[in-house]
Amino acid sequence: MELLGFTAVPAITVICYLLGEAVKDSGLDNKYIPLTCGLGGLVLGIAAMYIMPSFPGTDLLTSAAIGVVSGLAATGVHQTIRSCHCGQLLFVYGDEERRRTMENRKCWCPVTGREITALDCLDAALVYEGISPPAELPVGMEDTKQNREICMNRPNHPQ
Repeated sequence: MELLGFTAVPAITVICYLLGEAVKDSGLDNKYIPLTCGLGGLVLGIAAMYIMPSFPGTDLLTSAAIGVVSGLAATGVHQTIRSCHCGQLLFVYGDEERRRTMENRKCWCPVTGREITALDCLDAALVYEGISPPAELPVGMEDTKQNREICMNRPNHPQ
């Protein structure tokens, strides 16, 4: 039974992630997403204390804190996916047709001074962000501080 209490923590994060997506889709300002996730986590943490006997929080304050932290973790998950291109990486490498589309699409690269494929652009961005090793850089690109700054400061590069 002890493991069931632990499962409530990621469940709170998932539910709060969905709450955040609902706020985003509702047209409300995105600045309310962390507040919504935190408050949602607070309510779910307190509810879990009463509903699940093995929930890690045994008092109101601890349960509320577990809930808030779990809810705010949902915003961290979303920002991690958004900022490190992992969403694009899963999108591209998970489907052969999408990969071919990225290989055929061209974009201007200020690092090389020429057009490159969108897939090469993604690979370079992953290296310059420190996610992929330098060996993954497309041919003709070097892992230098100047190239990293050029790539990371592009207007289409997520912040």
